Amino acid sequence: MRFSSVGFASGTMLHGALADPVQKHQLGTRICAVCNDYSAVAGYPNGGGAEFIYAKAAGAFVNGRLVHMDKDLLLLDVPVTANTGRPVFAALNSFSATNIYGWIMAAGIMPLRFSVAATVGPLYSGTAGNSSPTAANGRQILGAHTLVDATGTVVKSARTRNGSPRVEVNDVGGLYIGMTMTGTGITGAITDMDAGANVVVLANNCTATGTTNMTGTHTGFGIVQLCHAFVQGQAV
Repeated sequence: MRFSSVGFASGTMLHGALADPVQKHQLGTRICAVCNDYSAVAGYPNGGGAEFIYAKAAGAFVNGRLVHMDKDLLLLDVPVTANTGRPVFAALNSFSATNIYGWIMAAGIMPLRFSVAATVGPLYSGTAGNSSPTAANGRQILGAHTLVDATGTVVKSARTRNGSPRVEVNDVGGLYIGMTMTGTGITGAITDMDAGANVVVLANNCTATGTTNMTGTHTGFGIVQLCHAFVQGQAV
């Protein structure tokens, strides 16, 4: 899934790649963006219009993780704690100890990581930083809803080369880092994307050369719509 910024930094392409080691924008910068990819086919994730915030991490936060921000705009995992009432965001980039600057989503549709298989419906905090469809008192993520469950699929025509993890596709629409891919000679999750060349990089080398259908599933993810979400607060 790819988003193009509108207004500020117009034309900047955002997707779930590794965050940057060097700060490029003022922390807290907010931008509006629109998804470049659209399909009405079942299981296909459509990002729509979205809002992102530029933030900083002091550790590892993979793309699709539920996060809070502290007063210094540093990322924190959404904890297994009830009734906090805190705003919730989703990490678009994968942050590491050295790649610490990147974008989080405040509103829009994107893949979120789940602690158990995602199902369509309400969203709750699961294990630290992970979403869950399992109801838990005081842990519902209000302003969030799972639209596509873990069984949803995206099918692409793919060109493979034996011994290479790089797979050429006609377009990268609907694909994202972490998505599990299968096909003739194909196995493993997407670890990187070159949208300009319509290439995805897999965790494993391909074991065949040729053209085949490649199927991506949302294993470990759910496609979730966020709209300035927050953890359920204390009832008084």
